[in-house]
Amino acid sequence: MKNKIRVLISDPLEAEGLAPFRTDGLFDLVEDKTCQNLESFDAWLVRSQTKATKDLIAKASRLKLIGRAGTGVDNIDVTEATRRGILVINAPGANAIAVSEHAMALILALTRKIVTSHTTVVSGGWRGPGLMGKELYGKTLGLLGFGRIGREVAKRAKAFNMKVIAHDPYLAGPPAQGLDIVLMSLEELLSRADILSLHVPLTDGTRRLINRQTLSMMKPGALLINTARGEIVDEEALAETLGSNRLAGAALDVYAKEPPAGSPILAFSDRLVLTPHTAASTMETQKRVAEELAYNVVDYFTRGIVKGGVNLPAGFEPEILERLSSHLSLTESLGRFLGQFMPGPWKSLSLAAGKDYADKERSALLNAGLRGLLYCALGDKVNMVNADFYAKEHGVSAMAQEPQNGSQTALKEITLEIWSESGSRAAITGRVETNGALKIVKIGELFVDVIPSGTLLVIANLDKPGMIGKVGTLLGKEKINIADMRVGRKAKGGEAIMVLTIDAAISTETMDKLNRLPGITRAVCVNL
Repeated sequence: MKNKIRVLISDPLEAEGLAPFRTDGLFDLVEDKTCQNLESFDAWLVRSQTKATKDLIAKASRLKLIGRAGTGVDNIDVTEATRRGILVINAPGANAIAVSEHAMALILALTRKIVTSHTTVVSGGWRGPGLMGKELYGKTLGLLGFGRIGREVAKRAKAFNMKVIAHDPYLAGPPAQGLDIVLMSLEELLSRADILSLHVPLTDGTRRLINRQTLSMMKPGALLINTARGEIVDEEALAETLGSNRLAGAALDVYAKEPPAGSPILAFSDRLVLTPHTAASTMETQKRVAEELAYNVVDYFTRGIVKGGVNLPAGFEPEILERLSSHLSLTESLGRFLGQFMPGPWKSLSLAAGKDYADKERSALLNAGLRGLLYCALGDKVNMVNADFYAKEHGVSAMAQEPQNGSQTALKEITLEIWSESGSRAAITGRVETNGALKIVKIGELFVDVIPSGTLLVIANLDKPGMIGKVGTLLGKEKINIADMRVGRKAKGGEAIMVLTIDAAISTETMDKLNRLPGITRAVCVNL
């Protein structure tokens, strides 16, 4: 058990969906809703009931991953997880079918007055003018949010011959092909929709997005549907709007407080359809969500592949990470080199990588460079999750770009440049060779050919006879073996550099002796 990856499951997950954990005996699953002994777990899986708070996360010293079986992560303190380098993932697509079907069910129940009709029949009554419904045919459905769930709702609405319009500020590119969806501003969406259905995540920007102001923009007699997050709707404002008869009704599956006892909307139950946060509660979804999350966790711990990452920086799509594997390793080594070659405090780090790299790829490379640099100051607490967080916390700005016009940087070369608070500068360039080998090809302006591995002794010196001999003699006396030596210079008789790969760590006393040798301007030991 000692070497197994321990996984805490604190909310109910479908047992059949957890099968991926049981294929090779690598994982030890523990179900415990009390969240005891968090410090002994590598991964923590939750649904919506468990609150992964700052205090609980602080106890989880061994934790590497928190997984949410579902889409939203508002029950997880993502900021604290990020600060501690804990990856947060979810299973964003697994519940799309169930939630979209539930949204359509709410729309139909509201427009055809299904709940009121049921109550009427059960109580011995029969049809009357108060049960007159409306058709969906030809009506305009407004989707606020056009991600996976929004798109599934659109497909179903189209089957009812509805017109579908949408607003999504985060949508990249045109909407899904073949759906004939019109994208527009939020204001236009609100004014045109006969039915407004919410499908946005809960963020600072969407909290109480549906408020007095936005409700006043809605088409008179419109309907509101919410299967997203309760806090998106200001329930007091919704109650006022229902009371003024501006809205014909609302159907909600989620609430600001759950259950919604005491909510002002309950006073208008004759115009509401309410369900108890069950949009994703289907047998198929429970298995699908657990299975998708389980596969994502297994992939992360066994293959280093991140799927469904919530708190990763830009550029960390699985296909990019796989394609750039060697390049990321190289760039992290370059960052570690700079962090030791020019100790902090640092002011900024910039990365230049040629046109062979897309913008997202440069972002991923920059993150790797930050990890390497900050490792020199913070150690293992820095990883791909929190490198950017710690950079900002320590006042290090970071930027990735193409080489400037006229730059000698080759297309497949990566250059990191660092500036210290005192105004000093250092730069290093590396390259992944066609055979996959990693190389440092330039330190500052001096060309070298060095493998970024092991212990490197970097010596800046004047280019004059006898310098290599002086260094070799001193290291020999100190019983330090040289495994490899590379030299570079810019011009004869000017500035030069030696990079020696040595077999053992070098003492402070020996470094002092090297730095006192005539002709040596600086000697630094770098461990990669």
